[in-house]
Amino acid sequence: MSYFEIYEPSAKITGTANVEIRVTQAKTGELRMDTGWHTVATEVQLKNGAIPIAAEMGIDKLSSGEYLLEVQASDSKGKMTVKNATLFVIE
Repeated sequence: MSYFEIYEPSAKITGTANVEIRVTQAKTGELRMDTGWHTVATEVQLKNGAIPIAAEMGIDKLSSGEYLLEVQASDSKGKMTVKNATLFVIE
């Protein structure tokens, strides 16, 4: 599972939000998993203006090695966040 939040501190999040999650091999950059863009529920917000996102990643299908998990979000107007990434290892 992965967990992250889409966060907008300056205003209430309105409309829709979209998110894409990708996993690539760290050494080669080979794409191993891509959720594609999908809509998330913006009505489920924390008091701080964040939308919590939990996603099952299916890493049981990946072999041992280092991987890069990338997350990017956009709003209903097409404004995109920068890609956020973290490295993880499967032993």
